[in-house]
Amino acid sequence: MTISTYTNGNFTNVSFGTATGNHTVSTTATITTGTIPRLTAGTTTGTAAVFTSSTLTTAIIPSGTFGTTTSTAATITNLTTTLTGDFTISNGTATLGTTGVTEGTYGTSTIIPRFSVDTKGRIKTVSTTAVDSVKAGTIIAWSTGTAPSGYLHCDGSGISRTTYSDLFSVIGTSYGTGNGSSTFNIPDLRGIFIRGIDSQSIGGITYSGTIGTKSGDTMQGHFHSLANGTLVWRSVSGAYSFSGGVSHAAQTLSVGAATTDGTNGTPRIGSETAPANIALMYCIKF
Repeated sequence: MTISTYTNGNFTNVSFGTATGNHTVSTTATITTGTIPRLTAGTTTGTAAVFTSSTLTTAIIPSGTFGTTTSTAATITNLTTTLTGDFTISNGTATLGTTGVTEGTYGTSTIIPRFSVDTKGRIKTVSTTAVDSVKAGTIIAWSTGTAPSGYLHCDGSGISRTTYSDLFSVIGTSYGTGNGSSTFNIPDLRGIFIRGIDSQSIGGITYSGTIGTKSGDTMQGHFHSLANGTLVWRSVSGAYSFSGGVSHAAQTLSVGAATTDGTNGTPRIGSETAPANIALMYCIKF
């Protein structure tokens, strides 16, 4: 095709040609049953321009207007649009079809979005997955007297196996069978310390335990000696031992109230031997 102006003409069975230069196809020009592989530096104008059953392959049209495309069989390939995905024609704005994805923002600090794309990189579907970094069955020490959202106070309560199915699948009946059918018990950690399970030898003493077992307060076995100058009380037993010296007539002995040693303050008296501590609320994730 030479540099020319084509007006009111029909182009039939056009194929594998290249139109270069300053061509103009205007008014009622019609291209039927043909292929134009490449158009460069040309202009197509006119509101009645018609492309019928034709294919524009790798077409590059720097400027111009397509008046009418009448055939549903017509194909335009390798069409480049703006980043917005829309392009403008003389009779209105053509907008790309939706792909089933709802407009909006996906994902939060606890929700991860999952995108599905096709081979052209178009997003087809979006789904989300909630991420909970704390697993059911995790126990925390809480700083107030009310359990936080998603947690229960570890008070030994019997709770529903259905309502709290995630927690039940983790701990089962390790802390109690509940009513034996529809409920189960959570740990009761009120007023007690937590220790690790299994056996370990510490200072020659072996401590052991399995999940859910409790131990009462204890004191390691030991002895005391009593002395009064050169006399040692012989008729003693239990926590006291006879270490030698001059025997004395049998006496009934008792231990008096604790007194300060002058260094560590007034002795603290209680129903158990315990380290210094602070009370918090143990809660379990359900």
